[in-house]
Amino acid sequence: MKTISITVLTLVLAAILIPAGAWAYMHSGRYDVAANRPEEPTIAALLSMTSDASVAWHARSIPAPALTDPSMIHKGFMIYRDDCVECHGAPGAYPTEISRGMQPVPPRLWKSTADMSPSEVFWVIKNGIKMTGMPSWQKEDNDRDIWNLVAFVKDQFPKLSPRQYAQMDRQAGVQDHEAGDADERGAGVEHDDADEHHAKAEHGDADEHHAKAEHGDADEHHAKAEHGDADEHGAEKRDSD
Repeated sequence: MKTISITVLTLVLAAILIPAGAWAYMHSGRYDVAANRPEEPTIAALLSMTSDASVAWHARSIPAPALTDPSMIHKGFMIYRDDCVECHGAPGAYPTEISRGMQPVPPRLWKSTADMSPSEVFWVIKNGIKMTGMPSWQKEDNDRDIWNLVAFVKDQFPKLSPRQYAQMDRQAGVQDHEAGDADERGAGVEHDDADEHHAKAEHGDADEHHAKAEHGDADEHHAKAEHGDADEHGAEKRDSD
């Protein structure tokens, strides 16, 4: 009986003292939140375990489409190149300038996603992860774009060498340049059409104004002529009288 009482008392004290101690520690300011120093190993392990379990649980019912379509993979690469490479880097280009200043350091996706299912990668991209710097892309990309990105990350990314990625990046740069030239040419054509339309409108207004002026002059000339004829006829009548 005495042993049970001591055990109960110990548990009660622990239930009171542990939260109180944690509260006091959090409010003391001793915990270092600076991003230029890594997390304490114990805390980092606990956070990583919690994150992995949460992602797996939330992604468990998300059905994944087939991810081997070359069109999906190419579109996913373009999204990665535009939105992801600055933090996560690429083969032969890691860490990046931004990732060096982040804690936790953004992972190499071509390695860190190896043990993740496509549904888990999709969930992380769409929803992000708190307190890691990983944002939610739900408001920027639709589900189709996110699956395209998953297709690239899971199917092709792990197979790319630094040389292969660099070659894909150069080809994408050429495509971007050509697309920019096409947009510029299209904008130039629209501008020329607008100028032509404006010039025609001004020319039409000028013609209308000129026609009105000529019509007004003709009316005035006709009125003067009629008035002159009337005056002359009146004068002749007075002379005859």
